[in-house]
Amino acid sequence: MDQDDRTKRINKAIENIRITVEDAGVMASQASNFQNVSAKATILARDLANARGSVGTPCYMEEKMVKVAEGHPNVKEIRVLDAQQLQDLGMNLFYNVGKAATSPPRCVMVHYEGNPDAPEDIEVALVGKGVTYDTGGLNLKPTGSMEEMYGDKGGSCAVIGAL
Repeated sequence: MDQDDRTKRINKAIENIRITVEDAGVMASQASNFQNVSAKATILARDLANARGSVGTPCYMEEKMVKVAEGHPNVKEIRVLDAQQLQDLGMNLFYNVGKAATSPPRCVMVHYEGNPDAPEDIEVALVGKGVTYDTGGLNLKPTGSMEEMYGDKGGSCAVIGAL
């Protein structure tokens, strides 16, 4: 399969969407709200993932995560580990990836508690790697691969969008 075939397969537009609900009143309103929120979350995640290294620094990603989480009634705690705390906790691999960057590494953790009426035995953790382009390390990538490294933070962008 050549590049043109892959591009054609990936870039297919959705012609239309049909939503069917049982109760045309409340259910349609909820479905519409869900669609709206989902679209906004997708746009946020995509825009964050597409931010180049000069913009999408660790500091920038932290600010975006905190902005999404702050004030949310289900967010119980926002914790940011700075470079020194990463070292103190023995998170050396995490720390070393970004220690030479212009924006120091950090780890952002958000404790979100969903529906309190849901069964207690259901626990979900969303984890997204947020390695930004300028990690300050050596270039070990083959020629032509550096241009897409800004996408290495895509996992954290998806988690921010999900929240």
